[in-house]
Amino acid sequence: MLIRRPSPIHASEITDERLYWGRREFIQTAAAGAAAAALPLDRLGGRLLSRSDEDKLTPWADVTGYNNFYEFGTDKSDPAKYATRLKTRPWKIEVSGEVA
Repeated sequence: MLIRRPSPIHASEITDERLYWGRREFIQTAAAGAAAAALPLDRLGGRLLSRSDEDKLTPWADVTGYNNFYEFGTDKSDPAKYATRLKTRPWKIEVSGEVA
């Protein structure tokens, strides 16, 4: 059996010792930065980010009627209009082909 020796590791592939010893500080700093980024901001450019009374909720019909299912038409409102015509009963399912 032929046993091959591993190829030598080039100096450019070895992590600098200062970076190696500072890896935990790097991970702690990155974790602290990620945690800080996840915190909610109160203000962005002087504008309050939380919902105010002047913000209007999206109308129920817009929320429940919007979709991209083009089987009922090409207009955005067509699926909500015409989906009621789809007869889902009685549907039959047939499993055929190379199945056990």
